[in-house]
Amino acid sequence: MTTPADLLACLADEDALIQEFAAALDAEAGALADRAAVGRLPALTQHKEALSRQLVALSERRDALLDQLGLPAGHPGTEQAARRHPELAAPWQALLAHAEIARERNARNHALVEVSLRATQQSLDALRELGGQANAGTYDAQGRGARAGYGGRSIVAA
Repeated sequence: MTTPADLLACLADEDALIQEFAAALDAEAGALADRAAVGRLPALTQHKEALSRQLVALSERRDALLDQLGLPAGHPGTEQAARRHPELAAPWQALLAHAEIARERNARNHALVEVSLRATQQSLDALRELGGQANAGTYDAQGRGARAGYGGRSIVAA
């Protein structure tokens, strides 16, 4: 039989994991801001995605516990559980606060990616204009100039 203590343990697990997720977002922001660290992004992204999957699993576990307690899933059910069982109120509020921090950090990272993409696109557009081809690719898949008369020389050492 499910007890409020089971839900309390689940909330504690979720809270710890959301804090780890926020730390992963901070590491990702550091790599996005430091061009020398951009090589770390794939590993950081994989770690962040693994944490995200774990958060989903814990949320589903919480929903199952709420159902066993006769409460609706998600935020409404957890709010009801916190009202019925005061020992859940503080951990629930802490989880909500940490989730908001993670949401804000994720939005910050999204903005960093958008700025980087915009700068990259502007650089590519400037290179294309210098080459007289506003809509052509700068290099082909083999690293050679894509336009005629470029000499077909590779930018990669053979």
